[in-house]
Parts: sequence; C-alpha cells; structure tokens
Amino acid sequence: MTHPERLAPPEGSDLTALAAFASALFDGETAVPDAVRDQARAVITDTVAAVLAGRTLPEVAALRDRLGADGALAPVLVDGTAGVALELDEGCAPSRGHPGVHVVPAALRAAARRGSSGEAVLRAVIAGYEVAARLGHATTFRPLVHPHGTWGVCGAAAAVGLLSGLRGDRLANALGIAGALAMATHYRTVYAGATARNLWSGLGNMAGVLAVEAAAAGFTGALDSPAGTLGDSLGTAYDPARATADLGTRWFLLENYFKQYPCCRHAHVAIDAYRAALAEAAVPADRLRTVTVHTYQRAADAVGRIVRPETPLQAKFSLPFMLAAVTEDGGLVRESFEPPHLERLARLPLAARVRVVADEALTARLPERGATVVLERDDGVAVRITRIGSHGDPGDPLTAAERTEKFNGLVAPVLGAAAAERLHATLQDLDRLDRVPPVLDSVAGDA
Repeated sequence: MTHPERLAPPEGSDLTALAAFASALFDGETAVPDAVRDQARAVITDTVAAVLAGRTLPEVAALRDRLGADGALAPVLVDGTAGVALELDEGCAPSRGHPGVHVVPAALRAAARRGSSGEAVLRAVIAGYEVAARLGHATTFRPLVHPHGTWGVCGAAAAVGLLSGLRGDRLANALGIAGALAMATHYRTVYAGATARNLWSGLGNMAGVLAVEAAAAGFTGALDSPAGTLGDSLGTAYDPARATADLGTRWFLLENYFKQYPCCRHAHVAIDAYRAALAEAAVPADRLRTVTVHTYQRAADAVGRIVRPETPLQAKFSLPFMLAAVTEDGGLVRESFEPPHLERLARLPLAARVRVVADEALTARLPERGATVVLERDDGVAVRITRIGSHGDPGDPLTAAERTEKFNGLVAPVLGAAAAERLHATLQDLDRLDRVPPVLDSVAGDA
C-alpha cells in the first residue's frame, strides 16, 4: 500500500538539520563541552584498540592481504570489520547500536590521507558519532534486524565528508546517498555463528566513504532516505524529530558504554547480575538446579537462543554458555570464546539448565537495560538478584585505569608493550597534533 504523505518531498529535512549542525560543530561555530571532547578521545582510543587486535584474527588478516592496503575503500572495510570481530567495541544504548566503530576507522583513514590535524579528526568523529547515534535513536527496527552497517553509514559519511570539505547542503546530499546504502542485516547470520556478520560494520565504513566520493562525483541522494531505508525497509518506524531533538544540548557520546566482556552487550547486565547471585548462593555449579534469566526482549532474542555454541561468534551470543563459563572459570576473557576453551566450556552441563525469558517490565524500561537472575539451589533455596545497567554504562563507567588496562591488553600483544604505551599517549594528545599519523597502520615497534 502506498502512503503518499511519506513519499512527499521533506520539509526541513532531518538530514539538512544534521548536516548544518555537523558543519557548525566542525568549523568551531558550535561549542563542544570538554566532557564530550574527553569522551570522543576515549571512544577513538577504545576503537583503535579493538581494530588493531581484531586484525590479528586469521580471516581478517587474510582479507587485508587479499584486498591490499591501498585506496580509500579497502582499508576501511578491513578496519571496520576488525573493530567488531572481538565484540569489544563501544556502543550507545539510546542508538541501539555501535556508532564508534562505524565512524572512527573511516575518519582516521580519511585524516591520514588528507593530512588533517588532530583537532579536525576529533571534531569529525564527534559530528559523525552524533549523526549516527541520532539516526539510530530515531529508528525502530523490525525484529531480528542487526544494527551493524545500517544507520552507521551516515555517521561515516558525515565524518569523512567534513574532513573532505563538504558543508551544509553538500554534506546533506552525501548523507542522503549514505542513507540509501544501508546493509540488509539479520540475526540469522549471528545465530549460525557466521563471521559474515563482522563484515557489516566494515561495509558500513566503506559505504560512508563511497557516499562522499559519489557526492563529489555528482551523484545525488534523497534527503528523506533514512525514512525509507531505515523506517520502511529495515524498520517499522522512523521519527525524524527524534533525530534532531536537542541538537547541541544532548550529546549521545555522553550516553555511550565501554565493554568489559568480549561478547554481545545485551548479555552484560545478566552476567553482572548472575555473578552477584552466584556469590550469594555460595554453592558450586553442580548444586544449581536451574538458572532463570529475566531480561528485555531484544536481549532474549540476541543472546537467549543458543545453548551449545560451536563457533566463537555463536558463543559471544550465547548467554547460557557465558554463565556456565563464568561459573567454571570465574570470569570471561577473549580466550573463553576461542579453541580449545570454547569446546571445553560448551560441554559444561550447567548451560542446559539456563533459561532466558523475555520480561515485559524490563522491556518497558529501555533504553535502561536490566536483568533479574533467579538461581535455584538443589536444597530448594532460591536466590534472586535484579540489576539495571552494567559496568561500563554511563551510570557505572569504566575508570580511566580500566580503559587503559583494556587498551594495553588488546594492543600490547600486537605492537609490544612500549609501542602500545606510546600509541596510547599519542591518542590522548590527538587534538594537539598538527597532522594525524596513520595510527591504524601501526606495527610492532611503531607509534
């Protein structure tokens, strides 16, 4: 059925408003609070670590070798893919996705090509992040649509477009092109444990760069493309007013989270609640009769379906596996999801006794993410713990020391400890650099 009112030319397009805001921010006409600048540096640092570590995975390294490191498109495809491969990249709950990994690789690559200053990169990342997160905030996806490679395309286009000299209506045109290039994603790929899922964020970065190049070549985009692509094709609703509300006063960067566990974020609050309940229950795994996790619908869909994972990606989306691993090993680390530990932990009998249930009350609390964990011991005693939010959220953030430890843990095995420390220092001083070095090309001994 056709809805003419939805096909009419937009009046006061949301993309026009977002492009005007991004242009003013980049050119210094809009004040950026110090807290936002600090958070942007933290997001860049965290994303660089995720990319460098993710590029060591065999399939990512092989893809880089096959595509080469030249040109504007192949490197950002690889970097964006690497950034999500370990499931340690940051995210933003109100956007219902991961803005940083869709913006930072594209921005850093564009800056290195163009000799941009660190201040320019910082402002481009802030602008791109806000554009991406706001479009995500405005979108209600259909059930089981995955956010990678969707609205993030516009965030990449915003950052790269600003660094390329696009402003105002010209930037809005690039965003219109980007809005037409969103990926058609589905959780079936995740449930299968297929790493094609990791390509979505890489393709999102690449499509954002392509949108800017296409705009420069004379291609045109529809200023209401998000309403069609995100709201109609991938979603059930798109509200342009939510994309532009409180521009310059509400900063989605300040509502981001950093991950402590290398797995789907929808599992984190349940893991934290489970650890608290397990400590209170004070019994070994063989004395736990049942484990019931009540959580919000998206979390139940994302991490509640897989019980016996066979691949690392399936394990990162299997809450039963994760809770069994926490019980057995006391925590979750990168190696928990990789052979030989994956096979060992996937055989634990506790996983089969974990039940994940969608809870209407917790779903209604979104974007606050909550979970109630009920442990039933073999003596009939039940322990019940409810937690709203997890460590790394804005209300319970990772400390600077924890973020640094995470960075070094990811980067030192790749570059060496001394080079990792130098790179970390460079990123903390990013906005003071006259010219941004090619940090995503760092190798052992560099930085």
